Order: sequence, then structure tokens, then C-alpha cells
Amino acid sequence: MPETKQNTRYHGLDLLRAAMMLLGIVVHVSISYLARVDGGPPVPWPYADPDHTHAAAVLISFIHMFRMPAFFLIAGFFAGLLIDQRGRSAFFSNRFMRILVPLVIGWMILWPLTMVISLFGITVNDFPEGQRNVSSVLQGLGEQIAVSRALSSHIPEPQHSVLSLLDTARSIQAAPPRRLEHTDLLHLWFLQHLFLYCVLSLPIAWLLARRPGNMRTSLQAFMRRLVTGDLRWLRIPVLGTFTFVLLLQSRDGTGIDTRAGFIPDLTVFITYLFFFLIGWVLHAHRDLIGEIKSGAWIRTIAGTSLLLGSMLLSFTSIVLGIEIDMPALDPEARNAISSWSHIASQLLQAFGFWFFVLGIIGLAERAFEKANPVVRYLVDASYWIYLAHLPLAMLLPILMHDVRMPGILKLGISLVLVTIPLIVTYHFLVRATFIGRLLNGRRFDRRVPWKRS
Repeated sequence: MPETKQNTRYHGLDLLRAAMMLLGIVVHVSISYLARVDGGPPVPWPYADPDHTHAAAVLISFIHMFRMPAFFLIAGFFAGLLIDQRGRSAFFSNRFMRILVPLVIGWMILWPLTMVISLFGITVNDFPEGQRNVSSVLQGLGEQIAVSRALSSHIPEPQHSVLSLLDTARSIQAAPPRRLEHTDLLHLWFLQHLFLYCVLSLPIAWLLARRPGNMRTSLQAFMRRLVTGDLRWLRIPVLGTFTFVLLLQSRDGTGIDTRAGFIPDLTVFITYLFFFLIGWVLHAHRDLIGEIKSGAWIRTIAGTSLLLGSMLLSFTSIVLGIEIDMPALDPEARNAISSWSHIASQLLQAFGFWFFVLGIIGLAERAFEKANPVVRYLVDASYWIYLAHLPLAMLLPILMHDVRMPGILKLGISLVLVTIPLIVTYHFLVRATFIGRLLNGRRFDRRVPWKRS
């Protein structure tokens, strides 16, 4: 059987794809514990815990630099693998059922839940410490919902997003609500992008299969030279330069701007498409995975160092951009340093990303060459955990509002309390049911992997 048709399982890449989704829970729980800074970047989150921690900003910023680009890179790899193994028609059917259907059903369920929890978070934040009790909070929540429903009639229908209605709820005693530019897909925006990328990959795969033989051979030979041949020293410079150009379009600190609208932001869409297509090329030259196992630790450490340097420069840029009293710097000099710090941050991030991701791919594939039942279980559970996590990630910090402890400890406890019920619901309500078949492509039995004979 030809190599392209073998059902090879890349356990390390599977684990990394799951890890990128699960890190989203860390990000979303951490947002509630961010320290809000007057004049700093706005935090589009309805609840701010009084026990904040600066570790939350570090976690969010570092994870945001690599999480979604790495996810789409790996998704592109597996898209190429799936088309290769099953053909274009079966590929589309698979992506339709496992991406688009969960997106539509998930959004319809999660939207009202997150809306109510958001208003609940606003209510808890708004009540003074001595006046907060169950009755007063419930009464305030009812008022918030009533006001948001009334004021939503003043926002055009396409603008009815979580952030739009939160703005209206926050404006009970203020000016008319601020209108936002897009509706909101919550954390499910990545499914929209992923499905569109998969649809775009179908005509590309068709065209590549029909190109003239000489052209196909020449292109394959050049790509092989660039990926694993005598031009492989150009890999990082070429990828880093393209990534740097794309990152220059982002203005939201570290990482790529997040846009969750129903209509994708073109710049963000093209940026993630770049990573998806690179993943597809990686599948076409998957012998590179064997090569990057060597020196994986060096790449990972180098990438981590560059990303940390990028994050430090990004924080410098943000601080200098805030209207604070800095007698040693006039506003013009401060703005210039802030702009150049941002550019330098994006440059380090662009090259650091590729060292880091190629490093962790090599480490993961080296460590998980064989199937591990516990890892396989977590990989299968990760899709459900990520899809269902947002209401809990928003609600748990709100319920812990009056529990006083260091913010970093509170953040860790919140992560545990969010994750446990998601794993339990996966095991008993998803894994062996039609939901598990939809998300994982098949039903599994409920036996825990470490008890199997």
C-alpha cells in the first residue's frame, strides 16, 4: 500500500492539537483575574475578580502568542492527511459533521447561557461588599436582563453580540450604548475559520492533483529542497519573515488579534489561513517530523526565550502607550518607543513561534511514538471540554467572588473546578453517546483507559 494511504497515527501531533484547545480554558479562566489598569487596554470580559494577579496577564499573553497559530498549523496537517486517506468527498462530509454542525448547535446552546452569566457577573461586580446577598443579586440580575432586552432594540439586529449587550447593561445610568462592529461567535469562532479553510482546501487539492506532470514534479522538488533538502536553512527565515509581516497587522499586544464576528475579519482570516496551509505543506513533507525530533529541546528553549522577550517588549509598549505621568519622557518620545517596542515584539514573536512550535512538535512526536491509552482518552475528550467550557469558565470565578485568597491560588482552584465537571460530563454524557459520535467520529465505551486489560 502506498505511504500516502496508510492510516498513520501521529500521537504527538494529536496531543498538541488537544493541548492547544485545552490551553483556551486557562486563558478564559485567567481573564477574570486580570488586574485592570486605568488607561490600559480594555478587557472585554463582564467580571473582574477583586483578588487579581499579574500572573494572569503573563499566562494569557504567553499562551496567546502560539496557541491558535499552532492549532491551525496542526489542523492543516490533519486536513491534508484526511484528504489523502479518504478523498475530497468524504473529507467534506467529515468536516461538515464534526465542525459545522457542532458550531451551529453549540452556539445556539451556549449563547443564552453566556449572556445570562455575563449579566450575572456585571451584577456581582456592581454591588458593594456589604449589600451583596442572594436576594439582592438575583434582583439585580433580573434588572440587568430587563434593561439589556430593552436597550437591545436600539442596536441594529446584526450588532446583537455579547459585548454589545454588555455595553447596554453597563450603560443603565450612562450614555446610550456603544455599538460594536460585529456579532459574536463566542469561543467557537475557530470552528467557523476551520470549516472555511477546509472548504477552500478542496479546490486547491483538486487543482494540485490536475497540474501538469512536469510542473508538479518541479514544485515538489523545490518544496522538498526547502523543507528537508539543501535549502532547509531557509525554513525559519522564510516562515519567520512571512509571519512577521502578518503580525504587523495586529495591534492587540501579543499574538494575533481575536475577532469573533459572524463575518470573519479579512486580516485575521488570511493570517490563520497561512498557518493552515503551512500545516498542509508539512503533511506533504511529513518526513520533516522525523528530522525535527533531533534538536527539539534546543529549538523549544530558543523559541521560549524569544517569545518571553517578545512578551516583555509588548508589555513595555503597552505601558508606554498608557496615559501616565513619566517626566523623563515627553509624549512624542514615549509614543515612538512604544511603537518600536511593538514592532520589535512582533519580530521576536514571529521567529520565536517557529522555533518553539517545531521544537514542541519534535518533542511530542519523540515522546509519544506509540499509543498511550490515557493520552488518547484526553485527546478524545478535549473537543468536548473546549466546546463546553466557557459558561463554567465565566461562572466559577463569579461564584468565588467572596472567597478571599491570593489571586494566583484562586486562579488555579478555578481551573480545577472548571475542568473536573467537563471531564465527568464527557465520560458519562458524551463518550458513549451520539454526541461522542458527532464530535469524535465514533462512540467509545465508558471504561477508563487505565483499567483496560
